[in-house]
Amino acid sequence: MLETLAAYARVKREPATFSEYVRRQLGQGLLMGAPLRSEVTALLPRLLRRMEEGESVRAAAREERGMHVPSVMFLAITGRCNFRCRHCYTRQYAAEHMSLPLARSILAQARELGVSLFVISGGEPLLHRDFFEIPAEMADVPFLVFTNGAFVPEFLAEGRESPNLLWLVSVDGPREWNDARRGAGSFDVALAAMDALRARGIPFGFSATLSVDNVVAATEPEFIASLVARGCRSGFFLEQIPGPPSDPPLGDIITERLALCRSQLRLPIIGFPADEIRFGGCQAGGNGICHVSPDGFLEPCPVARLAADCLAEISLEAAFSNPFLKEFRVLKERYSHGHESCTYNGKTETFEEVLARYGARSTV
Repeated sequence: MLETLAAYARVKREPATFSEYVRRQLGQGLLMGAPLRSEVTALLPRLLRRMEEGESVRAAAREERGMHVPSVMFLAITGRCNFRCRHCYTRQYAAEHMSLPLARSILAQARELGVSLFVISGGEPLLHRDFFEIPAEMADVPFLVFTNGAFVPEFLAEGRESPNLLWLVSVDGPREWNDARRGAGSFDVALAAMDALRARGIPFGFSATLSVDNVVAATEPEFIASLVARGCRSGFFLEQIPGPPSDPPLGDIITERLALCRSQLRLPIIGFPADEIRFGGCQAGGNGICHVSPDGFLEPCPVARLAADCLAEISLEAAFSNPFLKEFRVLKERYSHGHESCTYNGKTETFEEVLARYGARSTV
């Protein structure tokens, strides 16, 4: 099995798509560090093959039906959270959990259409414990879970872990920086979650939400190296959108910090949206990603709280076929300029006005 994983990591050809890039980064990260649990190691080649096979399914949908199916689907399965992070945009979500029938329906349809990776977020997703019955029912599909870590030890003790769950624990810098943003004691909570995952041989990484206040501290190679020593196999640098203005622009700073970390560390780090530029720009609206809110609205991305369709009412294929997403992509291209990381941010009223003809409306 390790030979199969190594084969993915050794591929010399540069990734041609965002999906290929994410698969390569995750695959390289999974080869790092201490041995994983045997059932996890046995399943990983299957998960990576599934991500690869999704490419052809999505390509056929685009060629035959003109339908853009993203490789990555973000699902906010709950709006509830035990933290009150000052920078969190998900406070605007509906507070209820996504229903299990709706979640099962969306995931099954997405799998059939070629979505290769499901990113599970909230709120805090582990507050919706029942949802985690589903990954075990879809064992060949990888689920990447963003968590603050508070309930990870308890969740593992309950025996709910499935080998196709990959974890990202949120840390926004060293203790003083993290706790200033996420609450006193939250850094130690994150480290305890990492320790619990490492002790069980379960793959995990970190995610850091970056703004002008913490971007340097949270991306210092020495700090990232300490997370690698803790057992992290991958990292995500997430630009805070919306965020306060900066000069130079925050996106440029993150790109520079990514380069610095990559020059000093072997750890695969993915930057959102920093790395999207390499694959044709913003991946929102079906180019590479989409987002589903807890109440089932299909949105272009986690930041663009705008939707024309609710998946509790229509099929995912019908929603992907709605001209709303195509026109959203057109608008993103039309208004993009300079160093803006997100064209939608700051132009929400313009987007809503133009896209209203396709039934689009704000979801907050």
